[in-house]
Amino acid sequence: MKILSISDVHGSVFAVKHLKRKFEHTKIDAILIHGDFPVTTPPLFVLRYMIFHLSKSRLGYSKWVYGEKYNEFLYYQLKSLRQMIPILKTLTKNIFLIPGNIELPEVITHLKRSFPEITLLHQNVVTFNNLQFAGVGYSLQHVSEYDDDLVCTGELPTKTYNHHVEQLKQELTKKRDESMPLITVSHEFPSFVYKRNDKYKKAGSSALLSLIEEFNPLIHACGHFHEFPLIKKYKNTIIFNPGPLVSYYYGIIEIKINKSNDNKPTLKLSFSRLFNSIRDPIAFIYGRRKIYPQPPSLWFGR
Repeated sequence: MKILSISDVHGSVFAVKHLKRKFEHTKIDAILIHGDFPVTTPPLFVLRYMIFHLSKSRLGYSKWVYGEKYNEFLYYQLKSLRQMIPILKTLTKNIFLIPGNIELPEVITHLKRSFPEITLLHQNVVTFNNLQFAGVGYSLQHVSEYDDDLVCTGELPTKTYNHHVEQLKQELTKKRDESMPLITVSHEFPSFVYKRNDKYKKAGSSALLSLIEEFNPLIHACGHFHEFPLIKKYKNTIIFNPGPLVSYYYGIIEIKINKSNDNKPTLKLSFSRLFNSIRDPIAFIYGRRKIYPQPPSLWFGR
């Protein structure tokens, strides 16, 4: 079985179109979307902010679109969904998605009503092709600095996010079938430590790490940290971030179930880029975020 794994699309219709061109003659069994799917930075919208506010502040822009310009921002997010989903559906009808930190609540409602064929994995456990998928969406606070100053609607205080993870644990306790490999999906990273400029920093969710330790998924797929496309083992689980599609990164998960060997899976994971140079305005905007594929100075743990 071949799964196309994408994250942090940020409404890049350009990247989605080129992803289709790359895989239109390849059998794709499913597409797994790890969050931040709709547009966040429509180029003309960003230009308006910069001109009228004389600022390039990421936090200022976020407060503007999630505040004063909320309805207009919602229009752009919904428009990007209507552009991208039909393209992806030409590759496969089996699409699994969790929300990230940038999706507006109305976008999730629209997905449920207008695209019921898309499986939303947030706090959900589903079976597909002798695999189980389970997911938790949204992220910990990221753009803003304090819990009482959250900006993006999908940013959650730690206590709230941990509650979502606990609810998924309860679903897994009820529905887990040990005869099938499990793939867990989140937008947020599990708790990790990384080294930058000779300093060690911590990020990610300890609750997600606890989920992995308790249920031992074959793969934990995540996103959110554009900087770190990676394939790293933590205990019995492969943690996989394919990188941001907005910067042309995508991943492939290939799983073969060996029925003659107690259903033991054979697994192959990879991530690649569609292009090595910036070719559209949205990628240019996100080009400020430096990317370090398979970083050696990053460890999962508390």
